[in-house]
Amino acid sequence: SPNNFAVKKLTELEQAGAEVVVEKADVSQWDSMQRVFDKINQSSIPLAGVVHAAGTLSDGVLPNQSWSSFQKVMAPKVQGAWNLHQFTKNQQLDFLVLFSSIASLFGAPGQGNYSAANRFLDSLAYYRRSMGLPGLSINWGAFSQVGMAVDRGADVRSKQYGLGVMTPTQMLESLELVISSSNVEVVVTPIDWSALLEQARKWPLLTDWQEMTTTISQEKSKSEFLQQLEKATASERRELLVSIVRTQVAKVLGMSNGESIGLEEGFFDLGMDSLTSVELRNKLQTTLRCSIPSTLAFDYPTVGKLVDYLNQDLVEKEQISNTSESPNSAADETEEE
Repeated sequence: SPNNFAVKKLTELEQAGAEVVVEKADVSQWDSMQRVFDKINQSSIPLAGVVHAAGTLSDGVLPNQSWSSFQKVMAPKVQGAWNLHQFTKNQQLDFLVLFSSIASLFGAPGQGNYSAANRFLDSLAYYRRSMGLPGLSINWGAFSQVGMAVDRGADVRSKQYGLGVMTPTQMLESLELVISSSNVEVVVTPIDWSALLEQARKWPLLTDWQEMTTTISQEKSKSEFLQQLEKATASERRELLVSIVRTQVAKVLGMSNGESIGLEEGFFDLGMDSLTSVELRNKLQTTLRCSIPSTLAFDYPTVGKLVDYLNQDLVEKEQISNTSESPNSAADETEEE
């Protein structure tokens, strides 16, 4: 049923003289939409415009995704939008607006299926324009107060990536502005460019570009934490890794501190999910300056197991020296020889 905001807007439309008719149908099902368009075509009022705003989520990192989870997300976006295109391609519409997402441009942790589905909407807008038909795809950011982003906490999480949130009123004002433009695709979201560019430095897509443009030496680029690891003994190194893992786990889970997290306490028992597990991997990857698999938290689901893996992984990749003695001890031993 419509929420309070939707009811308020529907009432305003009716007070302005509009006749509001609500039809329940599954946009991904041809027969269901055929029934709706039959009613529209039988009406004395011609269809002037269409807004496709359907969507659903089934998040998870790719190794844990199934084809059924892809189908669930693709159905309302891909099949639904294509159905609307087929039913309206021979009608004289003033507009056909597709509600896409910035996920199709920037990606989103654990949302490969959702990103792909929204990219289809973007492509469909261009396809319709090539046919001389109206088509506009809007890559929306997160909304506050309403929508899927609020339900899963993405409106708060997006701020960490430099992407702000919009109120429903701001969204409608933006829609009114862009719907009358000649653009095919428009991004609508508040952006903190400095924060976004900082995040962009970590994107694999830009890795080669970063390597070509960076001028700092490898030594200077090493994080302070890595330098501490290099100087530490084996026992000290483990303590440092335990500390950083606890800290990062606490951050992604919204805990005030991670000191109370037990070495064998399961991450998912603490409330971690597929999205926050990817965030943990990204934070550790940035700190340790090495490639880490996206399934890290699933493969090593406790602080103790994760630290054991990271310690061995860093040694194998020669990020840190494989020694259990301090540099001074090694020097003294050489002098004695």
